[in-house]
Amino acid sequence: MPINLTNYTEAKEGDKGIAMGHLCDDTWEMPEQIATLEKWLKKNKEKIKKGNYVADIGFSPREGASGGGAAITTEAMEIMVAIGMELFLSEYPAFEEIKSKNDESYRLYVNNQTYLYSTFEGALMAAQEHMQGSPELRIEVLIETEGADFWAYEYQSKKWAPS
Repeated sequence: MPINLTNYTEAKEGDKGIAMGHLCDDTWEMPEQIATLEKWLKKNKEKIKKGNYVADIGFSPREGASGGGAAITTEAMEIMVAIGMELFLSEYPAFEEIKSKNDESYRLYVNNQTYLYSTFEGALMAAQEHMQGSPELRIEVLIETEGADFWAYEYQSKKWAPS
């Protein structure tokens, strides 16, 4: 999940884009993520037509970090501009920090608002209260699980689906 690549070229406002892929599945530290994204951009720059894309990097602060970090090269920025890709930086707290907060292991996203719940069912019930306005609804599972760690509500099919 840490880097989600999404194509919004054909999407209408409010529509969900088309997933192009995921990078760095279990790597939450930004320096490695930026390096991986840059390699991906260089490898795929000729294959991607100009459009409307997003690279969303989900990262957590590095344990013991006291400065420094990643730098995006001008070459990577030029590729992103050439293909029409925006960069989103989504900061997540360290998972140990989340689990220590009253075991609130389920995060509900309602558009730009975030809420924490101790059970998946609690997050689902809270999400139902927001459905009338058709906001973007996602639930993130913050504990180890065999199933999906992200769920999104699909209004057309009226069901939750792994995302």
